[in-house]
Amino acid sequence: MKDQVLQRTTDRRRGVVEDVHLAVEIFIESVFDVVHKGAHYVLSPSEVWQKLFWWIHGNRVGNSSPAVDVPTANIGSDNPVPTERKTVYRHALNTDSRTCEDVITELGYPFQAIKVVTSDGYVLLLERIPRRDSRKVVLLQHGVLDSSMGWVSNGVVGSPAFAAYDQGYDVFLGNLRGLVSREHMDKNLSSSKYWKYSVNEHGTKDMPAIIEEIHKIKTSELGSSQNLIGE
Repeated sequence: MKDQVLQRTTDRRRGVVEDVHLAVEIFIESVFDVVHKGAHYVLSPSEVWQKLFWWIHGNRVGNSSPAVDVPTANIGSDNPVPTERKTVYRHALNTDSRTCEDVITELGYPFQAIKVVTSDGYVLLLERIPRRDSRKVVLLQHGVLDSSMGWVSNGVVGSPAFAAYDQGYDVFLGNLRGLVSREHMDKNLSSSKYWKYSVNEHGTKDMPAIIEEIHKIKTSELGSSQNLIGE
């Protein structure tokens, strides 16, 4: 019995000693870390001043920076054409405000914007990198929650739209309702009625209208070129 009591007492002492050792090690590491940082700042005074400068001016900017207005589009209750609503942010956003047209024209390619009206009155934006005399036609259609920008955003080398045009294709870039295209023929259509559609209408209304418009355009252009050749 006496031996068991002595063993327990010894174990407790060992536990206390180990805890003390651990606390001492943590304290020593903290001291060395402070000394290391102090030596680093002493040997690099320019970095100290730079951090101090950014700390002071960063607080000033955070307290006095003007609010930045970011325009967003809304469908009005009386007019389905987008109206601009101001959203206030405290810091400027690093966003690229360029459109698909901006990217295409900045890179030196031709551009054409075409309005397409669906059977239920939605007005879609069909964008084009035109090669009017070409019989090779390609329609690049984005998916859900995307836009035609996805086909040109990687520049000349990495974008399917530019690659197709350089290979001799007449390139069309479709935009489905509700994204880039937010217009309707009925100017009095309410917001709730405008948004009352699903992805089914993308396939049954939007795509047929876009394809039909492309067919009309190419039939007219190629027919005119054939008439000129015949003359």
